[in-house]
Amino acid sequence: MKYSGIGKRFLLPLMILCFVLVLNNTAQASELSGIIMDAYTSVPLSGVTVQVKGSDTKVTTANDGTYTLDLPRKAKVIILSHEGYQPLEIDIKGREVINAVMTQAGPANKLWE
Repeated sequence: MKYSGIGKRFLLPLMILCFVLVLNNTAQASELSGIIMDAYTSVPLSGVTVQVKGSDTKVTTANDGTYTLDLPRKAKVIILSHEGYQPLEIDIKGREVINAVMTQAGPANKLWE
């Protein structure tokens, strides 16, 4: 098959563009894991919601306070929330492990001061 002069100039860039698009669509999201603990007792917290800010991607910590979360490509911040605790927003900054401590909210927090 013969290509005209104009077609030859655009064929290689077009092929490269298609290759890049395929790679972007098949790239796996990175994984984030860690453990969440109570700030005062150092007890692991189960049932903490770990959510990627601005998305529906979220998990809940296990009984030992651990979590593993598949991150969307553009994830920048996670939000930690648990009833009775102050919510936290943490920058991911390319990390694969984020451990955190949560502080009790409201009157329960006053007992420790």
